[in-house]
Amino acid sequence: MTKSKKITALCMALLTAAASLMTGFPAGLLARADDAAIRFEGGSVGSWSGTPRDLMDGTYGRISEEGYSWSNGTWLRAEGFDLTIYVDLQQPREIQALSMGFLDEWEAGGRFPEYVRYAVSMDEKSYTDYDTVYLNEPYYPSGARMKTVTTDAGSVTARYLKVFIKNGGPMPDNHSSPGNPSWVFFDELTVHDGIQIAGGSQQRFGDNGKESVMDGITGRISSEGYSYTNGSWSGAEAGDVTITIALPFKRQIRSLSMGFLDEWQCGIHYPEYVEFSLSNDGKTFTAFDTVSIDDPWVESPARMKTVTTDAQAPVYARYIRVFLKNPGALPSAHPSAGGTSWVFFDELAISTQTSELDVAFVSSEKNDLYQVAFDNYTGVRRYDTLSEAVLAAEEGSGIAVLADAYPDLTATTLTDEDYASIESKALRLYIEYPENNDRLGIAYDGTEVMGYKRAVVTDAEALDMENHSLLYVNGARFVKKTDIRDAWLVSAKVVGYDTATYGLTNCTPYSLLEVEGNVMVAATKFSQFISAGYAPYERYQKLWSAVLSWLSGDEAVPAMEWQPVTRPAYSEDEVFGSDAYIEAIRSNADWFFNSGFILSDQDAAYYDAHRQNYDKTYTLHPGGDGRNGVAETYLSGASFQEDGSQSLRMVRRADCNGETAGALALAYQATGEELYKIAAYNIMNWLLTESELSNDARANPESPEYGLIAWDDEYGAGSYYGDDNARAILGLISAASALKTDEFDERILAAILANFRTTGVYGFRGDYLSSEQLKDGWESFFNTAVIHYAPHFEALMWACYLWAYEKTDYEPLLELTKSGIDRMMQAYADEKWAWTNGIQQERAKMILPLAWLCRIEDTEEHRAWLDTMVTDLCAYQQESGAIQEALGKGSGRAGNFSSNDQYGSHEAPVIQQNGDPCVDNLYTQSFALLGLNEAAAASGDAELTARITAYRNKLAEFFVRTQQVSDKAAYDGAWFRAFDYEKWETYGSDGDSAWGVWATESGWTEAWINHGLSMIVLDGNLWDLSADMDMAASFEKLGEAMLTDNTEHAYDIRMEFTSKEQVDRRYGSNGVDSVLDGVTGTLTGAYPYANGTWTGFRHTDVVITVNLKNAVTFSHMSMGFLEDWNNGIRLPSLVRFFTSQDGENYTLFDYRDFSQTFADRPANRQVVTASGEEISAQYIKIVISNPGGLPTEHPNKWAGSWLFFDELSIEGMVPERDPIVYDPANVRFGNNGKESIMDGVFGESPDFLNGNWSGIEGTDLTVTIDLQEEKNISGLSMGFLDQFLSGIRFPEYVKFSLSSDGVAFTEFDTVYLNEDCINVPPRMKTITTDAEPVSARFIQIFIKNGGTLPDTHPDHPGVPTWIFFDELEIEYASDPPPVSDDSRPSDSSRPESNTSRPESDPSDIDNVKTGRTDFRGLLFAAAAALLAGAGLVVRPKKRGKVSAKQYPPYR
Repeated sequence: MTKSKKITALCMALLTAAASLMTGFPAGLLARADDAAIRFEGGSVGSWSGTPRDLMDGTYGRISEEGYSWSNGTWLRAEGFDLTIYVDLQQPREIQALSMGFLDEWEAGGRFPEYVRYAVSMDEKSYTDYDTVYLNEPYYPSGARMKTVTTDAGSVTARYLKVFIKNGGPMPDNHSSPGNPSWVFFDELTVHDGIQIAGGSQQRFGDNGKESVMDGITGRISSEGYSYTNGSWSGAEAGDVTITIALPFKRQIRSLSMGFLDEWQCGIHYPEYVEFSLSNDGKTFTAFDTVSIDDPWVESPARMKTVTTDAQAPVYARYIRVFLKNPGALPSAHPSAGGTSWVFFDELAISTQTSELDVAFVSSEKNDLYQVAFDNYTGVRRYDTLSEAVLAAEEGSGIAVLADAYPDLTATTLTDEDYASIESKALRLYIEYPENNDRLGIAYDGTEVMGYKRAVVTDAEALDMENHSLLYVNGARFVKKTDIRDAWLVSAKVVGYDTATYGLTNCTPYSLLEVEGNVMVAATKFSQFISAGYAPYERYQKLWSAVLSWLSGDEAVPAMEWQPVTRPAYSEDEVFGSDAYIEAIRSNADWFFNSGFILSDQDAAYYDAHRQNYDKTYTLHPGGDGRNGVAETYLSGASFQEDGSQSLRMVRRADCNGETAGALALAYQATGEELYKIAAYNIMNWLLTESELSNDARANPESPEYGLIAWDDEYGAGSYYGDDNARAILGLISAASALKTDEFDERILAAILANFRTTGVYGFRGDYLSSEQLKDGWESFFNTAVIHYAPHFEALMWACYLWAYEKTDYEPLLELTKSGIDRMMQAYADEKWAWTNGIQQERAKMILPLAWLCRIEDTEEHRAWLDTMVTDLCAYQQESGAIQEALGKGSGRAGNFSSNDQYGSHEAPVIQQNGDPCVDNLYTQSFALLGLNEAAAASGDAELTARITAYRNKLAEFFVRTQQVSDKAAYDGAWFRAFDYEKWETYGSDGDSAWGVWATESGWTEAWINHGLSMIVLDGNLWDLSADMDMAASFEKLGEAMLTDNTEHAYDIRMEFTSKEQVDRRYGSNGVDSVLDGVTGTLTGAYPYANGTWTGFRHTDVVITVNLKNAVTFSHMSMGFLEDWNNGIRLPSLVRFFTSQDGENYTLFDYRDFSQTFADRPANRQVVTASGEEISAQYIKIVISNPGGLPTEHPNKWAGSWLFFDELSIEGMVPERDPIVYDPANVRFGNNGKESIMDGVFGESPDFLNGNWSGIEGTDLTVTIDLQEEKNISGLSMGFLDQFLSGIRFPEYVKFSLSSDGVAFTEFDTVYLNEDCINVPPRMKTITTDAEPVSARFIQIFIKNGGTLPDTHPDHPGVPTWIFFDELEIEYASDPPPVSDDSRPSDSSRPESNTSRPESDPSDIDNVKTGRTDFRGLLFAAAAALLAGAGLVVRPKKRGKVSAKQYPPYR
């Protein structure tokens, strides 16, 4: 037995042995604790006294330093079952909160419950849920821990309580007793009354009992003496007194005061001092003020004194604690000298604002507006119904009817007497989200959700705001009215930061707040402005001042103050302590757990069962330990719910998981919190060994996808964004280094090399690759001349390559990266960067590779590059440390909006124009902190280092100040994407299609900010932290296997781009080889450009060079181009064909341009044919000129145009290709795969699952077959399946065509079989051609899909149908005529209406600039040396200790 098992066994033995002391009692036993009866149900509960009274005996659980805390006499226990506790309080009590303590003790098998549900009742029959508190915390080896669970549901009156405790589940696999039931250890159930008074040998209360402390009655002196007996005072004898008050809701507190009595003859004196403290949870109190009473005790008549705290800025709290220090024994001059003294006190007064407001509220006590008005003004009244308010109202007063039924409409039912009173008293009404009421003039037409709409000011004078000022009403539902003539505010989808940039053009505004006569109508529930997080603060102050001024008839009601639901931890100039950084790290790390983003078993099971249709309003539960990965983000923009809560993107992204693992590992190093270390390891292990993101093809060394990490596990399993892979890799390097583990080294290096081998010859990888694009190998991407001036997509991967070079000395990693960085920096100087959401994010991400390049080669040029990037980024740094966001030149990939109708249509910046005072924590500042921290240690230039360090420190301080504090676990400790450093609150332009202002991205934002703060606390950086990671063995294993190009290409094809702008690319199914693979472009599929038969590029001209490897004689060649209005795909402006014998000297062969105007028409294919004198050539170069942008009438006019082309067809030449080609390729094949169509196996039965049928869903299908030689074809036949209930339908028709060259096909026969799609038994049908024999090498079969299922289908009407086919049979004959007498197109076949020769001479090929010289030869030389076993030079490194001076030691 292991030591841990012995300890656990001992604990269990002690538990058993303790039965004589800690007696178990059966369910149903009643006991009384003071004035309560208690009953347990669900199983036997152990108690030290043998009765349930231990639950409410005033003894609270404690942890024993010597261990075995469960046995110290303060805990009750229940093993392996869910426990229900019933309590009878004997009489109804006003309850402000309920709390209960629990113990987690690993060795004893005790774990926190999953959750505790509290319910209340007045009759013991019908219980109402009061509150449920989840505390399903991770269970891991640690010392004993305890936690108190307190409700937060406000006040309630009840006599009976029911507490349900959900057992935490069995022991986990890593416990010494895996699978055994766990114990729940619990202590005291505490009922928190509104007022609790503790201390003194005896207590005495005023006329209203304990409530006398806050009954509005101040103490008074009685002329007849014995003032303490007059009912206005409460007191305690012979001890200090602690008074705890639970307010019904969180209150604004500026100062507190309390009165005290001094009555000599009765032995009553002032306390020595009074200590006031505040709390939000009733557990953790913070000192507010302490007031000493320096008043000697002398014989005198009765007197009284009031102590008041110093007034200060508002503090918000729900609990107040007042500690009264007893003055001690009676003095020697007193008749009872040496006796015990009393302290008597009266009323605790809370001071807020004192302005008068004559407004009645019809609302619940919990309504935001009512609570804030109650805090800020005197005279505020509340009623349950409008009729009650009307009856009590004074003439000319106002009534606010708030939408407590929301999202149900607010009822406005009134009696005739009520209407008469409203009129006769001249009452003013403010009504939110009302149902229609003719007599009040309220008429609306249905409801709608705000989505991307915002509130827009249309009456500047009434609201004291600039016209078209903007306010957020996130997610609100409103009643619709298009007449806005009387509106103060309208709802509209508009572009802008503080004001609507383009006014109310190109949008439909609806009235949101309007006044007509004596009725003001708010079309939505504005009064949830705090709980729903509406912004900005100052504008809502003005809004409510205007509303309340109108409602009360007072011209200038002072602005209210309140505490936002989320808020910065510190003000801009507030002084914070030396531990602020550590607390920020801890608070954010805890956010990952408390928010539930580290998925619990419960949430992971839900997500796995609902991957692509999970409820976006699903509530996450705490309790994860990293074994299930990390969720992504709360969304912003149109994703808000009606109550202002945010939709959840629960997907597990690779980057977010890698980044979170790194951040938590460093947080462990900075704080010593063991849970962070455990979770960091578990997340890393989940991502790299257990999740599908790193498995399947990605774990197969033979796959071109090997080593890559998939984007996410919802839709992105076959998607590979280079920047996302880079973020995941950098996070994993951080985690592995901080945890000192080499377990994942090989997988980390494989991810770097997998990305490297799909990086083009100039060092650029581009934004995205897919499984489909990689299916034929990685080599074509390795040989592609990509130029992509977008640091957002390229820079962080370059940092990974530099890091890997330092570990392996593999020169191509350095040289390719330097080539890319060199081009990128030249493009920056030329203002050619293709920015995404803003130019600042591109600068921020570029700093890291520049810093690490200086680590390797600290040259003057490299320092200058780093200096330029840091200086230009931080030129926007504000005094607060904020780095202002900025847009770049031109329009970005996800740039700002140019008209109102675009708002919310794509990813976007959080600013609308340069100068908006906003930061971007998602794209810019988080990565700026990472880069600046690395740059601060990268160069030997002391002056540069000092400047960078200063920039970094200011930014870090800004993060500490602006970290969010909230009562909501979803936000407490997080950073949102945007922050306005002038308003000092979360604010920005929220038009991003998902990741807007209030997004909380677990990886990009939270993880890197926390990572950066931890690095500063540790005085470290990632380069040095990872210095001991030894990749030599991993590279020796992976290098040759992953970086050797063994592909045999029929032709050498190279594609280059002339543009230095961002170049997007989409290759056909065969990558670069698609241009000469024998597959012509088709128009099949919903998006023809993506069906695998087209290759496309955006923002650039394209130069294609083909080495045929042998000279070919021809007189014409052709190429097809796609035009597709809906997707912004244009025909080229000019196509030039050049030929060469030696690959050096080219001669113009022919050229054509297109005269077809780009217009809104269906997608179509146009062919360009080049003709000339018959020549012999080995090399062909095609120069394709992009026509420029999209026309102004195009819906995406701000985006650049695409060029898509298919096959280069050369006279007399049959390109090498697969014998059987399917278009589209996503066919569900029979048992023999692609060959199933010609394997001699027929369908045999109408069972589509028998392996004899192949099928495809929802599209037409083209199959091209190469017989390898000319054959005499006299007939073709093929079988099809119809199975109505399974959604399988006969095709409409099948067209058979034949060809000799695989390019020009001639129709052989078309067979129609468009039978009705009806509910009949499954059937099969064979179709056969009826045509004259023809000699051909190629057969092409076009199968027309039969359409959607009819309305008569019982399960899936309107759903696309499947085509299922079996075997192609070929009947051969002898001596047929050829397929055509001349396969050479004549001049008349050229589409003269669309193409023509331009007037200018395009023959000068020297003017075609494709960038700098390719150094691919060096890369191949290194790979060849590697293959030969001679060129692999790796500096051996071993893990070792890092000196404390370099970096603090790790665990």
